[in-house]
Amino acid sequence: MRLRQGLFIIALLLTHCIMGQDIEKNILYLAGVPSMEMLDLSDIEKYYELKSRPVRINFSSREKLLSSGLFSPYQVASVLEYISENGEILSYEELSLIDGFSKDFVSALLPFISLDYKGKPGSLEQKSMNFKGTIISNISTSNKIGYGTKIKSTLGQSLEVGLSARSIDLKVDPIPKQYGGYFVFRNEKIKSKILIGDFNARFGQGLVLWTGFYIKDYHRPLSIIKRAMSVTPSVSFSGGTCRGVAASCEFGNLSLSIFSDFPVLKYDGMSKIKCPVVSSQSVNTSLYFRNCQIGMTGMVESGFNGIYNSRLSIDSRACINGTDIFGEVGYDILNRQVAVIGGIASRLSDNVLCAFSTRYYAPEYGKMSCYKTLTKINDELGAVFACETKYLDFSVDYNSMLTKKLHKLSLFMGKLYSLNKNFRSDLRLVYKSNLLRKENRVDCRGDLIFERGKLLCKVRANLVYTGDYSSLAYVESGYIDSSKALYLRGTVFFADTWKSRLYAYERDAPENFSVSTYYGRGYSLAMYGNIGFKTGKFSSIKLYIKARITAFPWSVNHTYKSLLRFQLIYRW
Repeated sequence: MRLRQGLFIIALLLTHCIMGQDIEKNILYLAGVPSMEMLDLSDIEKYYELKSRPVRINFSSREKLLSSGLFSPYQVASVLEYISENGEILSYEELSLIDGFSKDFVSALLPFISLDYKGKPGSLEQKSMNFKGTIISNISTSNKIGYGTKIKSTLGQSLEVGLSARSIDLKVDPIPKQYGGYFVFRNEKIKSKILIGDFNARFGQGLVLWTGFYIKDYHRPLSIIKRAMSVTPSVSFSGGTCRGVAASCEFGNLSLSIFSDFPVLKYDGMSKIKCPVVSSQSVNTSLYFRNCQIGMTGMVESGFNGIYNSRLSIDSRACINGTDIFGEVGYDILNRQVAVIGGIASRLSDNVLCAFSTRYYAPEYGKMSCYKTLTKINDELGAVFACETKYLDFSVDYNSMLTKKLHKLSLFMGKLYSLNKNFRSDLRLVYKSNLLRKENRVDCRGDLIFERGKLLCKVRANLVYTGDYSSLAYVESGYIDSSKALYLRGTVFFADTWKSRLYAYERDAPENFSVSTYYGRGYSLAMYGNIGFKTGKFSSIKLYIKARITAFPWSVNHTYKSLLRFQLIYRW
């Protein structure tokens, strides 16, 4: 037993060293998706922010743990109960023994959490008024020259401020037109916070409100159940989803969140369509028990012509003997339409995790909502089953649009295999079909990854069939250590039609997200690197560079396009 615990601790330390340099595997595990191409900028920014400012498990409230998006209500309840009964968590191995925390899950959490405790040398608890922050500045050029700056700072656990500004075309807009920011005040004694500025709001399973990004393809069991984050500040380069005033507080096991959002304040002169909603008011109240949580969410959206949308929902999530049961029922008061989602996730054995969910969204449910483009929750009937096993992960997702009589089927199979201590392979097959229109897409992809010490090499082959064939292949090599990294990639692609286009994630500076779309016949050469320096005991500076050129010598138009980006991050 001691030998197994010792080996687990060693594995965690090794994983921590590696993941400190490359957190892609951690992000994919926690997000419940098989590839980075399925995420977006706001989600990537969240994980990089957590990496730079990890969640302090021993000193975080329930609201802080839930708003991180890393934990389910049951996991939060387990941690808080354990700390209350046994004192602070002193090691990652101890965390893995808490109900709801598997060893794989703890390994995935490593870059995003810390186990500071009272009396630990350097513990931030001894410096409750510690002033810290981050400044991020970048400039990039392709066909346009753009720049952006982001500032985030905190004063202890009470105050937090964030500001961002970006111009996507320096010649047209030398002064940024895209901007954002927030101010947060927290009172830990009465467990409350007030937020002014940009924020995201995510409650239940999203039938009333789930702003920002959400997983559209259910390839893994973890992607089927959404993790509500309540109200969280946003200072994304992609812009905050809500802009207004929010407040939340806790009364024992009861939490209350209330906020007003003013979509008209988000118009920056670059959007083609203004939202007709002038303001929206929302409230959520949730009651937390040891093994379950029950919540109610209401929202009213109004404009100069009256009320556009009014919705109410009740959601619940429970964990019984390791089995998660979740559901939400929403009602559109104006349209008298209903939406329902529910499901179950259970670990059948140490190596088998399965989840099933079904959903029904009435045709007119939430149709007039200003947030409808962000959460597709109308005119759909569907079900999904996903399973992870030791040798294969697979999922089946079927949905139909009720009014248009469209039926879609999506199948996924894949697995990441460890061939030996240096080699891994990642194989996956995705099949999507519009059954009535007889439109099919078959996407077959294989990666071979070599890692040894500070060296990495990755080879990919991707073949897509949509009636026409398209293909992509690349070779990537990299050198990574604690203060610097360098990656080089060469890609060749052939895609003669737009519907057979291919996607591939590329490494980029933190809080930037690059998923290239390949269409045509050509090649691409890319380079990404970073180097960091300590400027003081608690401060550091890091420089990032990203360069890419894409040429189309085998297409009708022998064109090319390029990208060059510099980014500087200073932390104190």
